[in-house]
Amino acid sequence: MILERFPEIQQLNDDELWQLYAELSDKLFVDEPVTDPEIIAELDRRWEEYRRDPSTTKPWSVVREQLRGKYLRPAGE
Repeated sequence: MILERFPEIQQLNDDELWQLYAELSDKLFVDEPVTDPEIIAELDRRWEEYRRDPSTTKPWSVVREQLRGKYLRPAGE
């Protein structure tokens, strides 16, 4: 496991962990332009829906908690 190989990671504070996450994300998730017409059309549709009524959206913090509740199970379950 990575934490066993690099135990100093466990000593990082929250800000440092987020910085590490950001740096790793930059390496792992390379932004590539979207070229699929269906994806572009869906993104345009969602953007227009938001522009018409922004109240139909949820903040990322709410969506993140909903996803965690749906897909992450507490240890031992």
